[in-house]
Amino acid sequence: CSSDLDRKGRVVVARGGGLEVLGVAAAEVIGVPLDAFAEDDAARANIERVLAGGSYRGPVQLAGSVWEITAEPRFDDGQVVGVACTLVPVQHEWDKTRALALTEARFRALVQHSSDLVAVVDPELVFTYVSPSVDSLLGWSPEEMVGRPMTDFVRGDDLGLLAQCFVARAAGDPPPRGPRWSTLDVRLRHRR
Repeated sequence: CSSDLDRKGRVVVARGGGLEVLGVAAAEVIGVPLDAFAEDDAARANIERVLAGGSYRGPVQLAGSVWEITAEPRFDDGQVVGVACTLVPVQHEWDKTRALALTEARFRALVQHSSDLVAVVDPELVFTYVSPSVDSLLGWSPEEMVGRPMTDFVRGDDLGLLAQCFVARAAGDPPPRGPRWSTLDVRLRHRR
């Protein structure tokens, strides 16, 4: 949400979806001093600093949630005539970041401890990831494969299928087998 304050720190304009999170409507905060929402002395000191002409960007505690606030004074003839504020809920962003990190950690644990070989290639068919199981399955280390073209490891009799699939894909034709482009079964060479 964003709001504009007058030179005394009272809300004169309030807009945006964050107000509902705080449990108030825009009309309810018009005329209310911003320090009425401050939950500690540090927040009140930051409000005073902005009203005196300084800027503030940082976390604040409002209605039991952590928010990132940006407050910039507005000047007219060198005097503070108002303040523009923007509030973004930090907890919401943190929850999304945490959920993504947990998903990635689960995926990493699944892939790294799987007995199946899992590999990722880029559009040029260069390995960007190879799971540790490649060592016990094919005798190669992941480090030996990452950064090298997949064609260095595909068995000769499957190279034709691989080429056919990617030529068809480039032409926009359906894949030679299977309904999905993301899966193609080819056999890889054993090191031993």
